[in-house]
Amino acid sequence: MGIRNYLIEGSSGTGKTSVASELERRGYNVVHGDRVLAYVGDPETGRALAGPPDGADRIAWGYAHWIWPAERVRAIAADTTHPVTFFCGGSRNFHKFLHLFDKVFVLDIDVETLNRRLDGRPDEPGFEPAERALVLRYHKTREHLPVGINIDTAGSITGVVDDILAQLT
Repeated sequence: MGIRNYLIEGSSGTGKTSVASELERRGYNVVHGDRVLAYVGDPETGRALAGPPDGADRIAWGYAHWIWPAERVRAIAADTTHPVTFFCGGSRNFHKFLHLFDKVFVLDIDVETLNRRLDGRPDEPGFEPAERALVLRYHKTREHLPVGINIDTAGSITGVVDDILAQLT
């Protein structure tokens, strides 16, 4: 097992990428899960999937099948090259590797700020009306999120990262 591994999760628009970039700026080892790990697959088996079955809601299906390769997460977490590694992003199969993390941080934000952020991201999940409805539903129900330490991301990114770093073991 690596020296320390932390997961930073949250629904679309809560600031995972911004937190990851700020952690990198401060010199931490960061894995951008949504960029380098994620793919569409079966959350139980890890098998890659081509797309939703006929008749399925494409948006909800895609969100529910956004996963990370558990074996690759395990390999990165076992690397002791870095004293700390942050995994930032969303994964619907987090239950397959949640035990690898020393702590889990779940980014959260008020609905008004979330909507404002989603409005400013035309090429990201949550901009289109159908996606927005799903993101807002998941935000409210916390569906697809692990249990962890809630971090309010309504403030400055430097303050958010300061809050996370203050809680490391």
